[in-house]
Amino acid sequence: MCASGAFFAEGPGYRLRAFTLDDVPALAAFSEDENYWRFLSHGPRSPEQVRSFVETAMKTSQIPDGKERWWAVVDPHADVLIGTANLKQIGDAEDCFG
Repeated sequence: MCASGAFFAEGPGYRLRAFTLDDVPALAAFSEDENYWRFLSHGPRSPEQVRSFVETAMKTSQIPDGKERWWAVVDPHADVLIGTANLKQIGDAEDCFG
């Protein structure tokens, strides 16, 4: 589990938790696999780009009223990174309920 012990959600076979810099090597390994990028709009990243992404994801996810959150998706039994998850607010909240 991450250093704080906090996680966002858990289900059979996965846990969403905050990114840590310890996730960089595993995510960099994913970045080398073309299948990981097959349905994404951008391509493979260098290890430096992956570290920058994780640092940015950590910062933006901590903004109290932020409109974007990132999580590391991990195996709940071994805390091994198996993917990423992202939620973004598109438009204003008032647009949804107005």
